[in-house]
Amino acid sequence: MSVQKDALLAFAESTRIFIHYLSATANDICKESRRQTINADDVLKAIEEIEFPEFIEPLRASLEEFRKKNASKRSATNAKARESRKKQRSDNEEPRENEEHAEEVAEEEEKEEGEEPDENE
Repeated sequence: MSVQKDALLAFAESTRIFIHYLSATANDICKESRRQTINADDVLKAIEEIEFPEFIEPLRASLEEFRKKNASKRSATNAKARESRKKQRSDNEEPRENEEHAEEVAEEEEKEEGEEPDENE
């Protein structure tokens, strides 16, 4: 199938106008709810309001699928982040233990040096 350049431009412009209209309607719904951020429910209500109800169920299904995928990705990412923080904590504790040991050794050496008789006496 071949589509003329003018037809492609018409599709693109129609899409831009539709998205602008949908966004403006969703924004109105959002403001009626005294919120500043448009969410998915606002968009679905806007689609119904601009009289495209046949799109609502397929969009809800796609949204649900998207949320499930993101939830599993988010839980995997959170698990990795927890593991990383746990590893960092354990890595950070080892140098502290070494630093504390070095401080103890230095204090013991200072005590020992203080107990030795001074050669000039």
